[in-house]
Amino acid sequence: MNSKLPEEGIRNCPGCNRELSDKATECLMCGHKFEAANPDRERAKAHKALKRKNRYHSMAYLAMVLVCAGALFIYFGRKGSNETFLLFGYGSLGLGAASYLWARAMMFVHKKKK
Repeated sequence: MNSKLPEEGIRNCPGCNRELSDKATECLMCGHKFEAANPDRERAKAHKALKRKNRYHSMAYLAMVLVCAGALFIYFGRKGSNETFLLFGYGSLGLGAASYLWARAMMFVHKKKK
């Protein structure tokens, strides 16, 4: 094309390398058909990724609350030598630590997928 379009509105045809508008559905020179861009699909994909990221962050925060609660149960369970407090303490400490590690691993895995 001889007329210059803004850079954001130009793409090259993979078939003949001719400059075309990004709104073109097919190349006039070689007939290559382009898939129409769907901004709603891209927005939905970005929204889904953000929801997943927020979910893993929330899980990590909840796991840290479990770890803190477990430490408190252990601390107060030793003072009164109450077996129930110690059981809840070690259980929530272990569950919280495992949940935190799992949430962080999932955040790492999904970050690498990009």
